[in-house]
Amino acid sequence: MQGMCLHQDAGCVGAAVPEAVWLRRLQSLKAMGCNAIRTSHNPPAPEFLDLCDRLGFPRDGRGVDEWQAGKVKQGYNKVFRPSGRKRI
Repeated sequence: MQGMCLHQDAGCVGAAVPEAVWLRRLQSLKAMGCNAIRTSHNPPAPEFLDLCDRLGFPRDGRGVDEWQAGKVKQGYNKVFRPSGRKRI
């Protein structure tokens, strides 16, 4: 797999990304050899997920990227177990 990590925004366009922007971006990535997508930090738009399906990109969606080892002192690793379930 030759994947990319994409956030929910599109740079200067912001987080309310028109579908045409995602389509152009995904087509460009595919032309460069990318064949998988990892999303991160925020849930991706349903339109983005549909485009990934139509263009044949498998994807790995994650709400957070720190499970056991945190990047900051009060990071998400304090809240989640490796399985993703909240600690009691």
